[in-house]
Amino acid sequence: MNRTKSLLLIAVIVIALILGGVLLTQNPSLFDFLRKTELTIRWTTESELDIIGFNLYRSDTPDGEFVKINAELIPPAPDPFIGGEHTFVDKNVIRGQTYYYQLESIDRRGTSTLKGPFAISTNG
Repeated sequence: MNRTKSLLLIAVIVIALILGGVLLTQNPSLFDFLRKTELTIRWTTESELDIIGFNLYRSDTPDGEFVKINAELIPPAPDPFIGGEHTFVDKNVIRGQTYYYQLESIDRRGTSTLKGPFAISTNG
């Protein structure tokens, strides 16, 4: 390859890298897609008598609007007398941000109890 073609190829690569950087910084949805990660939320209960399940809510701020993130009720532990450990994987988080969660327990009478908010940071 002669020198002119080599310089032209380098110039095209540099322009592509510059344009790629501009696209990433000007298109937050594409940039966010590249930064998406998962966050595993764990909680433990001592007893779950009369509990039919749990819901998790998330917000970007501690006093913001909390949105339910589980599609179905998270089931209670198999033994309600001793409680158990629960996990939920939040697959819609961005690396490097802090999120706020509320945990809702629902009993057999339909009574809802909210705990939180709890701040959880993703690794940056």
